[in-house]
Amino acid sequence: MFTRAVFVTVSLLTGCSTLPEDDSWSFTDGKGDGDGALSYGALALSKVPTSFDTTIAGLAVIDADVMPHEPKAVRKQLAELRDYLDLFAYAYPTSHGDPWKDIREELDDGYETIGEFKDMFDRQGVTDPRQAVYDPTELADKRAPVVAWTAELLAQRVDVRLYLAKPSPSNMHERDRDDLSQFFWGATKIEPSKSRSGLKNMAKLTRELLDLALEDYDTVLDVRDIHKVENQEVFHDFRKRIRSIGRMPGYFPAIMDPDDDVTEQLALLTEAVTKYGEINDLITKYAHEPDGDLKEEIADEWKALRDWQREHDFDNVLDDLHDAVRR
Repeated sequence: MFTRAVFVTVSLLTGCSTLPEDDSWSFTDGKGDGDGALSYGALALSKVPTSFDTTIAGLAVIDADVMPHEPKAVRKQLAELRDYLDLFAYAYPTSHGDPWKDIREELDDGYETIGEFKDMFDRQGVTDPRQAVYDPTELADKRAPVVAWTAELLAQRVDVRLYLAKPSPSNMHERDRDDLSQFFWGATKIEPSKSRSGLKNMAKLTRELLDLALEDYDTVLDVRDIHKVENQEVFHDFRKRIRSIGRMPGYFPAIMDPDDDVTEQLALLTEAVTKYGEINDLITKYAHEPDGDLKEEIADEWKALRDWQREHDFDNVLDDLHDAVRR
């Protein structure tokens, strides 16, 4: 869990400074790098602490009697916070150990731990929690680590927030690429630059992620028998890649050119993410309870999704989105 020692030095830090208004791409040159544009670190300050506060508030749902369907919203919020830490990894200092890495690992542990607990409800295929049936021993075994993880984060929340509220406003900190998420900076060969504004760094990253998705597109359509673990890596990587891409316009709306109407493309991307997620739920259920009928359902749904992508020229959808990201 969290190592308290790494937070000793941040306990003396003061709170957040007031952010300037971000003029985004409103400059005459259209670049958004002039006076008024937030730096990468300033953009981190505008996003990360608030996301952390929302996460802490959402964890109130987790108590000694929490049921598997209840942490759905806070797990989604936890995913946002983890994304922001990934996106702003280079803004956080690495002196006195690496609190960023410790926090990031614990958020990942919490996301996975809550996910395993939540799967107890999801795999039953019911919408009404009153219809869910649980084995008492399994319920207790899955609930205990969720409660323990939550208690540990809450115990450290003051020190964690102080650290997250102090990204470097102008410096970039070196990161071991092995520590980076493979669905943001870690998937690419680029790093954020001090010469670009925060939003321009996010726009460049989004284009890079779209390039990778386009490279993987034909490969993922060729995958078969995804009920088998050995065939799932390409499926999961593409699913998570387009999920990450889909989140970027929501996190940073200004990275999309308002003169390019990609409402339909974004809707199709969202629909694709949902469809991939539904098949992933089936795969998770199959891993827990292998069944011939479920195997056939996975195959049928995967074929339908591949056909859907071809019908909607999903590679062109990704290409259109790439063109609509501001430069």
